[in-house]
Amino acid sequence: MKKKIGQSIFLIMVSLAVGIALGQGCAKPFQSADTGGSYSNNSNGTNGTGDYVPDPNAQTLSLVYNKQVLDHLVSCSGLGVPSDLTLATWSSKKGAISIDGTVLTITAPMLMAVSTIAGDVCRDLVNQEKVSPRLFNNINWMGTVLPADNALGDAVRGLALSCWQRPEEDVERQIVLDAVKSQFSSGAIDTSDAFLFLCTSMLASLDTLTL
Repeated sequence: MKKKIGQSIFLIMVSLAVGIALGQGCAKPFQSADTGGSYSNNSNGTNGTGDYVPDPNAQTLSLVYNKQVLDHLVSCSGLGVPSDLTLATWSSKKGAISIDGTVLTITAPMLMAVSTIAGDVCRDLVNQEKVSPRLFNNINWMGTVLPADNALGDAVRGLALSCWQRPEEDVERQIVLDAVKSQFSSGAIDTSDAFLFLCTSMLASLDTLTL
């Protein structure tokens, strides 16, 4: 099972422009592929003085690295072939992404780069879904008001199962829905933009990127 990273990360990353990046919470320490051990704020994983102590029960957490990230997002989302624009975005942004996928290489520029790539993948996916719906069903793409919660929730569930490889938790779904509603709270909207925002937030999440 994938290790969760911290509900606080989940909340913080929702504020990242269009590419809000979501992460999962975790009470247990993680084991870094860099160190082979774990860090903890409690007695589990420390010797009482705050020193590092290997945790034999911890699992290694790794992320997709720069050469994998586009293939990974395309595969999990079910996108057929990425557009030339998406390929160009990946080419220009991959230098900011970890070259080995270890957790200690996560940086703010990396998360922003992933969010930008995810945004283009999601734009391609929305265009594909308009023609052949799989994840976003029964959507009025010509609508100018925010789709109902059940339609948005179905999209969250579909992306979670595809890219997180698990159902979303209630709090995760609500955070995504609240973020979409906040972004598109007034005036006429483009339905495509709402689903682009929703999709990007989930594809740029740590749960999507975690192997």
